[in-house]
Amino acid sequence: MKLKIRENRKGQIRIIEAFFSALLIISALLLTSSLNYPNKEETLDELTQMGMNVLLELDNNGTLAEFIDNQDWLGIKRSLEILLPNGVWFNLTVFDNNMTVLNQDFSITNGKAPSQRKASIEYLCVSRKTTFQVYTVRLQLAKVG
Repeated sequence: MKLKIRENRKGQIRIIEAFFSALLIISALLLTSSLNYPNKEETLDELTQMGMNVLLELDNNGTLAEFIDNQDWLGIKRSLEILLPNGVWFNLTVFDNNMTVLNQDFSITNGKAPSQRKASIEYLCVSRKTTFQVYTVRLQLAKVG
């Protein structure tokens, strides 16, 4: 008689063990589903805003136009390296009013282009010289890592 009672208890313990295992798995799934993973579109929007702010900051006192007028591509590159946070890849291209690339001999970038999606910002910059010049500045940004 005692033997039958022990066999029944083993079955009950296995059922309780399975119930707690299922409860653990369900709670883990609920916990991970509530975590907020960054959306790729949100990241691109953040990069777009960051890029526009950087270009506005550079052009605030005419520095960007002066760099372009003097073809000081290294000055633009250094400024971008200072203004943009680490972990953000950039590539900047300057066009004249005929959409001819002005900096084709000097690449204004901080490394090899990442394979993920990039935010692209186009900005019109006007020279402060007596001769009226309009430049189109295209800044591409991506998060690295």
